[in-house]
This record gives sequence, C-alpha cells and structure tokens, in this order.
Amino acid sequence: MVIAPPVRWAFFPLDEELGLRPKVGFTPKVEEGMARLGTWMPFRAAQGELAFFLGVEVAEASVRDLTEQAGAAQVQVQAAEVEALLSQRPESPAGPEVQLVSPDGALIQLVSGEWKEVKTLALGVVGKAKAKPGEEERVQTTALSYFSRMSEAEAFQQEALVEVYRRGVEKARTVCALSDGADWIQKWVDYHRSTAVRILDFAHALEYVSKAGQAASEHLGLQEPAPSQQDQAKRRQERFEAWRKRASSRIKDGRGGGGAGRIGAAPQPDAGTGAGGGGQDRRQESALSEPAPGDDAVCVLSGAGLSHWQWECGECQQARGAESHEASGDALGAGPRECHVGDAQPRL
Repeated sequence: MVIAPPVRWAFFPLDEELGLRPKVGFTPKVEEGMARLGTWMPFRAAQGELAFFLGVEVAEASVRDLTEQAGAAQVQVQAAEVEALLSQRPESPAGPEVQLVSPDGALIQLVSGEWKEVKTLALGVVGKAKAKPGEEERVQTTALSYFSRMSEAEAFQQEALVEVYRRGVEKARTVCALSDGADWIQKWVDYHRSTAVRILDFAHALEYVSKAGQAASEHLGLQEPAPSQQDQAKRRQERFEAWRKRASSRIKDGRGGGGAGRIGAAPQPDAGTGAGGGGQDRRQESALSEPAPGDDAVCVLSGAGLSHWQWECGECQQARGAESHEASGDALGAGPRECHVGDAQPRL
C-alpha cells in the first residue's frame, strides 16, 4: 500500500500571482471593480457589469457589502485627515483664479423606507470654454469634484473641510458660492469662505420673489369689483400670474435691478428698453424693492438685493458672512461682493 505524503496549508502559486489573500474569494482587481461600480450604479446593475467586463459572477449582496466596506474605510481616512487639519493647521494649497463651491441637500429613501437628507458639496474651476469660430465666448465650470455625507448641517460643515482644503478654497482668488439660499448653507459659507460671492440660483430666486408677490397680491384691491369671492380670488390669481411672468423675465435677463414691477400695473411691451420704455418701467417699480423701516422679515426684491436672501432681526444673512479677514480667518481679506443671479447663474 502506498502511503500519501503529509500535506499542509499553503498558497497555490497562482493565488500568489493573482494577489489572493487567505479566506478572500476575490482578487484585488475584482474587489476594486465591485467598489467602483457599486458607487456609480445600483448594486444589481454593477453585478451584471462585472460579469460582462471581468467574466466574474458575484452576488448582489457581495457587491453591496464590499462597496459599503470601502465607503466606511474612506470615511475613516477622511475623518483622520480632518483631525490632522484642525490640530496642525497647515498652509492651504493654492487655488484657482475663480472657483465654484455649491453645497446642497437632497432627500433619499433608505432601504428601510425612511427618508434621510444627504448633503453634497460640489467644487469646480470656472474658466472660459473654447468657442468655435463665429460663436460667442462662454464660461464653463470644469474639474468638478464632490463630497457627500448623511450628516446634520454642523457636522457636514466640519467633515467637508478635507475636500475644501484639498481644492485650495482658502487661497482661490475668487470663490462663487452657488446655492438655493438655505440658512445652513449660509453658515457653511461663513465658516469656509465668508468673502465668497453668493449666488442664488434662478429657480429659488423666482420662488422667493413669488412668495413675497403672492403675499402682497392678497392684500391689494382689484381695479374692478368682482361679483363673488370666487371671482375675486380668480382675478387676483390671474393678476399675480401675469406679474410673476414679468418678474421671471426681468430676473432671468438681468433687468431685476430696478425691482420686480408693481403687481397691479399693466404690462409695458417695451419696459426696460429704450428711453421711453425705461421711463414707464421705472414708474412700475414696486415699493417692495426697498425694505420698509421695521420690516425685518421682508426680503429685498431689487436685483442687487436678490443675494440678500433673508432678513433676521434687521440683519441680512449675507452681511453676517462679510466679516473682516482677521475675524473670518480666510486667506483672502477682500470686502464682501455681490453678484446678481441674472448675471452670474447662466454662466455657471
């Protein structure tokens, strides 16, 4: 009888060549592919793409588990970097001439059915795009990067420091903060770059102006009496819709500097253009374009005032952010700057 020689655990030569680790069923290349695809698309779709490109059959649950493990490891690495930045306070790297920062929040539904807000920071470099012969030169944002966390506003403000530092926000010559005007975003910008040019996106600019216009419309009388309350409400709504349409055009094409227009005024075809039209347009300007004394909750509706999104206790939020260089700690000690949404938003 032939006796087999004793055996022991050892790496198969091919395992070593493929980089396989003990008790791990995937090569580092497959694991990297699972994590990358798992962050770009649903896990089930990533499962199919892995099979197509790498010829490896993996379970959807495996893609989920490995992607979440990679994400948790990345969070730990970035959290350690934030602690180092706060304790060592190294010099900020150089930033671009013009930089875009855009924080925002979005609700997502978890597997459990619960809704949570994920906050995301987008950063980019604003520059001129190459124009074809005969085309008008335009501005374009490139080199975009993103940072997201499912965190409360105060925690996200601190967590984003790692990406803000990496992109050189402190040393950028000009920073444009594009947002929807939420209060937590204003505090975020105050913390990271208080001298940033604050730009309110067109959709929310129109929303805020419309809310103020709707409130004013409800308190204004009709030029002609209506037979019933229902008819009165209908006429007020029609009047408001006509005013909002004019206000939308003024904000979009940058003519909002003179106010959104009086709600009860008849539309002027040449409003804002030509010598005669300009005079008619000025007579339409709303009294709401200037804050009344003591009206601490009234939003400024003039074009320049669209960046003053909300008033609290008589103090504008943007004014709070316009601290001095010494007080804010920013590398750039310039004074506060404003940018009208109609001028800046389309270019970004």
